[in-house]
Amino acid sequence: MWHFHMEPMGYPPLPPERQHDTMAVAAMKALPLGLDALVSALDLPIKKDMVGHAHMLKMCKPDRNDSWDHHTPENLEKLYRYCNADVEAQAGVYHATRGLGTSERHNWILDQNVQQRGFKIDTQL
Repeated sequence: MWHFHMEPMGYPPLPPERQHDTMAVAAMKALPLGLDALVSALDLPIKKDMVGHAHMLKMCKPDRNDSWDHHTPENLEKLYRYCNADVEAQAGVYHATRGLGTSERHNWILDQNVQQRGFKIDTQL
């Protein structure tokens, strides 16, 4: 997402070496993949804000009149709080699971580089 959407808008690159994927860690450790179920399975003190999640989904699309008028300061503040809570939950998961480990982390970074670069396909074949 960052590579294909944010960088073209002028944001600096965010290489895979600076990213951590808690869903990949959860998958490797046979834990639930959804953040809500994952924080519950790990018995973390911070939980996924499902009301905030619904609000985020509402803010991601125009309203029925094809307008973005619902992007009021109050709604944006709710969205910021939701995003901050999600980051806190992700950080809790990261610390509780201790990441992928050296070998799997190397594989994950390689996979992300391939995803960003893509690969050539012989379409005539």
